[in-house]
Amino acid sequence: MPKNTESLESAFELVAKLLELHDDNPFKIKSFTSAARAIDGLGPQAETLTEEEWKTVPGIGASHLKRIQSFKSTGTFSELQEMLDLTPHGVLEMLSIRGLGAKKVRILWKSLGIETLTELIYACEENRLVQLKGFGEKTQQSVKAAAEFVLMSRGKMRLDKAEKTLKELQEVAPKLKFFPVGEYRRFMPVVEKLQVVLDEASNNRTIWPHQVQEHDFGFTWISSAGVSVDAFLYDTDSPGYQMINLTGPSAYVQQFQRSPSLDERAFYDSLGKPWLSPELRDHFEKFEQGDPDNLVNETGFYGALHNHTDWSDGHHTLEQMADAAIQLGWRWLGIADHSQSAFYAQGLSEERLLSQFKQIDQLNEKLFGKLRLFKGVESDILSDGSLDYPDEILAQCDYVVASVHSGLRMEEEKAMQRLLKAIEHPYTTILGHPTGRLLLGREGYPLNMERILQACADNQVAVEINAHPYRLDLDWQYVGIAQAMGVKIIINPDAHQQVGLQDVRFGIGIARKGGLQKLNCLNYWTETDLFDWLSKRK
Repeated sequence: MPKNTESLESAFELVAKLLELHDDNPFKIKSFTSAARAIDGLGPQAETLTEEEWKTVPGIGASHLKRIQSFKSTGTFSELQEMLDLTPHGVLEMLSIRGLGAKKVRILWKSLGIETLTELIYACEENRLVQLKGFGEKTQQSVKAAAEFVLMSRGKMRLDKAEKTLKELQEVAPKLKFFPVGEYRRFMPVVEKLQVVLDEASNNRTIWPHQVQEHDFGFTWISSAGVSVDAFLYDTDSPGYQMINLTGPSAYVQQFQRSPSLDERAFYDSLGKPWLSPELRDHFEKFEQGDPDNLVNETGFYGALHNHTDWSDGHHTLEQMADAAIQLGWRWLGIADHSQSAFYAQGLSEERLLSQFKQIDQLNEKLFGKLRLFKGVESDILSDGSLDYPDEILAQCDYVVASVHSGLRMEEEKAMQRLLKAIEHPYTTILGHPTGRLLLGREGYPLNMERILQACADNQVAVEINAHPYRLDLDWQYVGIAQAMGVKIIINPDAHQQVGLQDVRFGIGIARKGGLQKLNCLNYWTETDLFDWLSKRK
C-alpha cells in the first residue's frame, strides 16, 4: 500500500492533491475531492458497504466505485499509482507541510527545482522563497519550521497507528501470541520503535508470518503500511527481566539485573520491589511506593463531555451518539458541538444551539434511567480571548468547553493573554486541548503551562486530556502538576462519530502515565455529583 494512503478517504484525497500539483483537469480534481469528502462522511461504515450500497452514496459514480474495489483488494488503483509514479517522494512529503498547498509545492518544485525537505530547508536559509509569488518572509519562516518538524518526525507513529499495526500482525499470524513492550507499552504518545515479546510457544518458527527477516533475537515483520515490528524470542531463563528490560526506559532498567524468574510480577516480588505499571516508569522516581491508590482505569468510567454530532461536523445524530454511550456502559454523555465562529465545522448559531438543547431535553425524557445527556458547547476562544457567544446564551449551557481553533501561530505573550482571559471567563468550565498540538503534525502554541494550570486552579476550570490519538493534549508530563494544584481533569474523546467514543482508552493511558487518580478525574463521577459540580460553578 502506498505511503500516506492507509485509508480509502486518504487515497482519494491524495489523488486530488497530486492532480492539482500536476496542474491537471480542474473537474477531475473536484471529482476526487468530492469523493474523498463523501467517503469521510461515512466514517467507519465505509469499510463494510456492499457494492449496491456504494452506488447510493452521492459523489461515488461507477468509475470511483471501480477504484474503491481496486483499493480494497490491492491497496491502490490505477490513477493513484500513476500519480505517485510521476511525483518524487520528497515532493510528496512537501505536500504534508502545514502552509503549503499543492499550488505552492508546484511553484517550489518547478521554479526552484526543490525535490526534498532538506533542499527546502536550505532554500529557506538562503532566503530564496521570499521572491516567489504567494510567499513572503513569514511564510518562509513557518515553512522552514514545519519542514524541520516533519524531518524530526520521520519513522515515528502515533499510538493508534501502532495499535493498528499490532492488530494486523495478529491477523496475518493468528496462532502467534505476543506481548507489546517498549514505548508502546509505556504509553508514549509517539512511538519510534514497535516491539513485542513472543510467548514461549510462539518461539516456534512454523507459526511466524510469511516473509519475515529472521534475526538472532527473533524476527522483523513489515506491515502493509510499511511499519516494522521487532519480535523477540521468549527468554525461557528470565522472562520477567526480559519484559522489564525491553519495556524500558533505560534509566529505570538500570536498577535491575538479569536473574532467573517466572513472570514480570514474580521478578518484582523476588527483589522485594513494589509493582510499577509500565506507563509510570518514565518518571519512576515519583513512584517509589509503586502504583498510586485508585489510579484511573477503564473500570468506573461513567462518561465524557467533549463530543460532537451531525448538528455541527459530527457524523452521527444525538440519538446515535447516546446509543453508542449506552453500549459502552456509560451513565452520562456531554454534547459540545462547535460554536458559531467555527463556520468550517458548521458551528451552531445561537438559535440552532438552543434548538439542539430542546432536542436534548426531549431525548433525556426518553432515555431516563439509561443515560443522562448534558447540554454543552465547544466555544471558540476568539483572538482577544473572549468566548463565542454572549453571556445570556452561555448561561443556558450545562458547561462550556473553551478551545482555540484559529490563529494558532501565536507568540507566547499573545497565547498566554488569550488563554488566561478565556480561563477567567465565568462561563468557562473546561479548557479544551490546551496546547493545540497535533502529534507528528504541528507543535502546540508556546505556553507557560504551569501558569495556565494555576489559572485553571484559581478559577475552578477543569483541564481536558483530549483523548484523540492525534492530540493527547494535555501532555502526560503536566498531569501530575495539575493534580497537585487541585485542578480537576477530564478525559474527553472529542468524538465526531460513534466509534470515536472508544478513543477514551488512549486518554486513560495518558492519564495513568501522569499518575492521575480517579477522585481528581471527572469521568469517574456519577451524573449526580457531576451535575452538582457543574451547577455550583454557574
